[in-house]
Amino acid sequence: MNEILRLDHVQFSDTYGNLLSNFNFSVQEGEIHGIIGDYGVTHSTLCSLCTGTLQPERGQIYYCDQPVGRLSFAESRQKGLYAIASGKNLQGNMNVLENIYLIARRQFGWQFRRRQIARQALQYLEFFDIPIPLQECADNLTDLQSCMVSMTGAIIAGAKLFILDEITSSLNEQDAIAFQKVLSCLKYKGLSVVCMVHRIEELVRYTDRATLVKNGTTVRCMEKNDYSYDKMLAMLLI
Repeated sequence: MNEILRLDHVQFSDTYGNLLSNFNFSVQEGEIHGIIGDYGVTHSTLCSLCTGTLQPERGQIYYCDQPVGRLSFAESRQKGLYAIASGKNLQGNMNVLENIYLIARRQFGWQFRRRQIARQALQYLEFFDIPIPLQECADNLTDLQSCMVSMTGAIIAGAKLFILDEITSSLNEQDAIAFQKVLSCLKYKGLSVVCMVHRIEELVRYTDRATLVKNGTTVRCMEKNDYSYDKMLAMLLI
């Protein structure tokens, strides 16, 4: 598999004195990659570094093997980089179809082509096996449904990599099973996913590889067949 994103010896400090130091991380095409531990910075800061909207103080960020400088929000999305946080991340006063259009509108222009957008939206929601009425108000969606609406719009817009900030932490068992199927669908399409998680159990359940971080520094990258709860816990705590 080809590498889509790499953070090489990255260092970044924020205004609160938090520090990400000697952070090494990479994700390949069609991979579900987990990150766990004490990042040294906030989740939103790490998401911004992964999407290129923050530039590290030291180190380099590579996207598709090419070094990238700081990107605007629009430039990051044009490259197919999408960060999605847990909870409600849509326009709550709009319905599902309108939210998908807002995310993917550069594919459709400024004209709201309802039938064309609805056709593509339904195609992907059926592919993921997540039934969501397109006229449903976004405020009424579950966290999983909200995430899927964001993903659907992003895929229509040309997404290549998702950075998910604690999406899996709030899922009940039924939604967790559904989300595993979603991740399999994304891998089938060759899309990559970074899952920022709190619990080792989430790494075991959802990911193919995992990067362990302690005090803002990468401890180790582990393959799925080497996952061990005790080993991971020891690396994160000792």
